Parts: sequence; structure tokens; C-alpha cells
Amino acid sequence: MANINSISVETKGFQKAEEDESKIVFYINDYDDLIINFFELPPDIKVKDGSEESIQQNFRNVAAENGGAIIEVKKVMLGKLEAIKTIFKFPIQPSGMVYLGSYTIMFKEMSYTIKVQCPEIGCTGVRDSAIFALLEKNGTVKIENGIIKGWNKDPYDESIKLPFMMNISESEEFDEMFPEHPLSRLRNYMKNIEKTFKYDLALENEPKFEYGK
Repeated sequence: MANINSISVETKGFQKAEEDESKIVFYINDYDDLIINFFELPPDIKVKDGSEESIQQNFRNVAAENGGAIIEVKKVMLGKLEAIKTIFKFPIQPSGMVYLGSYTIMFKEMSYTIKVQCPEIGCTGVRDSAIFALLEKNGTVKIENGIIKGWNKDPYDESIKLPFMMNISESEEFDEMFPEHPLSRLRNYMKNIEKTFKYDLALENEPKFEYGK
């Protein structure tokens, strides 16, 4: 029977902080956390179909309603199990961002999530400022009549304009320049999750999640 222990990832060096039938929490370090959840109900994903475009719009709406923005939303395979991978960002007080990455593994009558959260600590905005200066110098980003152009963007649809969005400095290509940035840390943790993910093979026979139902 499926349960919280039917899936796992490598957590060597992490501190287990909490565990029950529906949740396991690990402290990765003093500020980053990994959380595994088991729900005895399907995920609340309001989409008309299973296309990535519909899924992206669903999570774009969810992020915006909660004051955040999407960095990445796509379907991935964890072994033979389909999952939705998401990366969000949310502003935190007094300054900076917290980045939330997750994998949602969906079935008809249950679901799992593997979540990582990484906050910006210490001096905030360093990555943004450095990349902004670089891109302004090469003309990718421009300031015209007090308006910044070419900096904020939706990762999938350039026609979308929202008050709070991803910016170019959050592109994965800049992670190597700022390995201690929370988004760089998050992406490294998520790569490790994909690499080390294990599951009870019985999950492959569970009824699949039905989009649009």
C-alpha cells in the first residue's frame, strides 16, 4: 500500500527534523529545507488538459495570486512516474527572495510532493545588480524614460506582463557565477533529487492522474 515511505531521495548530511504519516522534513543546513509530502487525494491542478501550456498557466495564476512568480514549470519523468517540476520565487521581508522548488507526482487518488525552499540570506540583490549591469552594458537591458526594458520576463510567454515576474538574472546560465545564491542552491538540490529519486515499483501500477477532471 502506498505511503510516505514509498518514495525517497538522497538526504545524506541532512538533519531529519520531523516525520509522520504525511510529511518528512529535513534541514539541509541552517536555512534550506527539504520536505516530502504524501496526500491521500489527487493534486488540486485546475487545467483543461495535460498540455504544458495549460499547466504553466495554472501555476502562473497560483504564483501571482500569492504574490509570487514562476521561474520554471514543466513535465518531467522521475523513473517511470510523471511529475510536474516547478520553481517559484516570493519576496520576503525585509528584503530578498525565497525560492521554492517542487516535484508533484500525481495519481488518480493520491499524490506526493518533494519540495525544497531556499531563502536569500545576508546581502541581498547582488546577483541581480551584477547581471543587470552586465546586460545594460551589452544592450540587452535598457532604461528608457525611466522605464526598464528587457529585464523582467515570463519564462514561457513574452507577451505576458505581470507586476511581479522572473528577471533575466534568474536564468540558469548565471548559476555558475553565483553558486551560493539561493536559486543556484535550489537548482543543485533539484538535480540531486532527480538523480537519486527512488520509489516502490508498485506505484507504476497506480491509476494515473486525469487532467481536466
